[in-house]
Amino acid sequence: MKTNTRYEIWQPFLLAAMVVVGMLVGVKMNDGDLDFIEAVDVEGNLAGPVGRVEEIVRFIESKYVDSLDSDAILESAIRDIMDDLDPHSIYLSEAQLKGISEQMNGFYRGIGVESFYINDTLRISRVIKGSPADKTGIQPFDKIIAIGDSVVAGVNKEYSEIREFLRADQVEQLKVTIKRPGQEDIIESIILPDDINIQSSKVAYEIDDDIAYIKIDRFSSNTYKEFMDALERMIEDHQTRHLIIDLRDNPGGYLPETVNILSQLFNEKGRLLVYTQGKNESKVEYKTTGKNFFPVDQIAVLIDEGSASGSEIIAGAIQDWDRGLIIGRRSFGKGLVQEQYSLRNGGAIRLTISRYYTPTGRSIQKPYDDLKDYDNDIYDRYSNGEVYGSEESTAVNDSMVYYTNLLRRPVYGGGGIIPDVFIPADSTMSLAHSEAIFSYIPEYVYLTRERKQSQELSVSGFRSFLSDEKEGQDINNLTINESFLLKKIQSELKYQLQGEQARDSVMNIGDPFIDEAINYFRSDTDLKKYLN
Repeated sequence: MKTNTRYEIWQPFLLAAMVVVGMLVGVKMNDGDLDFIEAVDVEGNLAGPVGRVEEIVRFIESKYVDSLDSDAILESAIRDIMDDLDPHSIYLSEAQLKGISEQMNGFYRGIGVESFYINDTLRISRVIKGSPADKTGIQPFDKIIAIGDSVVAGVNKEYSEIREFLRADQVEQLKVTIKRPGQEDIIESIILPDDINIQSSKVAYEIDDDIAYIKIDRFSSNTYKEFMDALERMIEDHQTRHLIIDLRDNPGGYLPETVNILSQLFNEKGRLLVYTQGKNESKVEYKTTGKNFFPVDQIAVLIDEGSASGSEIIAGAIQDWDRGLIIGRRSFGKGLVQEQYSLRNGGAIRLTISRYYTPTGRSIQKPYDDLKDYDNDIYDRYSNGEVYGSEESTAVNDSMVYYTNLLRRPVYGGGGIIPDVFIPADSTMSLAHSEAIFSYIPEYVYLTRERKQSQELSVSGFRSFLSDEKEGQDINNLTINESFLLKKIQSELKYQLQGEQARDSVMNIGDPFIDEAINYFRSDTDLKKYLN
């Protein structure tokens, strides 16, 4: 590796047969996130006898001294059982399943705004172009006073509750009362909710005349189309030859979308891309079609510890076939396959049924014998120095060595994709503290713009903001990469004014991951010589 200094127990719960919705490969990135799914559409029914859990709950309900919510008890029992299996077999309530479905289907019903909740008031930060809110004249910095007949400002409502009002799933029109800066009169708007697209690949542009950059946030039902639309635009309009695929912090998505994208990166027909297999599941192989629509010369794939599942399938196939350069840090290490089963209460369970393997036969799944260690793995990579390049912590498991199909380079299984070129994390800030500090940047930029002080956006201004408005968040005594922090502030301003692509184009300047990819493309050599 070249070193660069620079995610028999169903029916007892709910007297119903469960229908297989899909084969899933996802990752639970932390306790606050849900699995993003990868699905292969399959159909079938699974039925079984009423079991002991259901029997016990009904007996308790009939005899217990106080009234009980038997459905809540059943849900708790399901969660406990799923938690005892593996990290990715989970139970999803109806509400959780709905949220995931919106992300993965690529749309939700609403008015099309982004917002902050500051001082007990919902404030509009961005209005999606062409959305119902945009058509009605809603503007950034508008403060929402009431939604329908419910006052939502200054009444200590939860942010999540207010956002649900704005989702407007069941209404044909929504009355929103706003207060606009500089105007004394209250404004009432009638908005007609509609489906709002959630793009999974929002950023795609030419870094140079012959280098395309595409960032994929997740693999949803529209990702392949979004990817191909972007590639077509850049190749046909600008004669782009080389491609950077940014999969950093991509937790996965639908398997068909992942495989379809991969197939477009190979000229040959019949090359194995990934296969799944389990104790009770036969081997299923996914291969290239040989029908790629646009010529792509050299490829670089960017990964980090947040890249999981579908991201690892793409990185693993590209690496195993020596098709391109993998740049970054060891990926998450999620190689389990789930099937989703619907429950009559509107929820679902996802049960691990098999593993997926890269073309060389590697399993990328990291060990999960100790679930506490599994949950703490990413944090441990920071604390033990792995992400900063510690030799001891990045040692590979020689017992799980494989060799790439063409160049016979050694690659490793058992714990994520190890990149060809390592890019260390910024060691000037701890993971936990950097996330806490960075989380306040959008609010700082928003309030500074609202007060018409955009020219004062600076690291010193951010320090003052934290000191004045965020008690306990002080970075004056912290060793910090100020140039990186300033770039984060400037990119957030771009995002609030112009969107994701403008933000990322700022952050990508001087990005060591991207610089390495450009160096590879400009080296005028093949992969083997470049790595040697």
